[in-house]
Amino acid sequence: MAPSQPAMAPEIIWFSPSDEYLEDPLKTLSVIHESSYSKGMLGNFHGVDAEDEDTRVFVMAWRSLEHHQSFMGDASYVDFIMPVMDSMVGTGVITQVLLDDTDELQKALTAPITAFIYITMRPLHDRAYEMYPLVEKYRQVLRTIPGCYGSSWGPSIERKNTEVGIVGWRSLEDRNNATRGRLSPIIQRARELSQIEIRYAQLTQHTVE
Repeated sequence: MAPSQPAMAPEIIWFSPSDEYLEDPLKTLSVIHESSYSKGMLGNFHGVDAEDEDTRVFVMAWRSLEHHQSFMGDASYVDFIMPVMDSMVGTGVITQVLLDDTDELQKALTAPITAFIYITMRPLHDRAYEMYPLVEKYRQVLRTIPGCYGSSWGPSIERKNTEVGIVGWRSLEDRNNATRGRLSPIIQRARELSQIEIRYAQLTQHTVE
């Protein structure tokens, strides 16, 4: 049997943009790309919070957690992290996730609208027996819903009781129809077991001309 591939480890960073970033985002994104693409970065996506235009988001798709951590120990890491830090006012809200389904992640990130779902188990509930089956049900139903382009789910590295879903939609209308329809009982059950935060963005992948 072939050895399994390590999980991807995308970082999701919500932040208030600095004046420097707003003045020339392409310059900043180009420096971030050039300093990281040979160090395990598969793609860098950026966008605006669909419900708060003053908040921006980076999604940095690392090949694996090992690639990212190895890069963090390299002297060249400063050339990457400084423009990232200079893009923000404050530190931003960072979540790194372990994901196995690379194709689904790509579909979700390149969809017209991308949802980021953070499900945090409440105390006294069991992640393995309650959260994982719920997330799997969520994933299975999403595959059958018109307007859902793809969904990828995995555990947060920083928060041990949090599962993160990245879901691509054709439109917010499609998403709203789904949550009022077939997803409704799953969402209701999820809210009984956990706290849920959902954020949306229209993402663009940075490419080099």
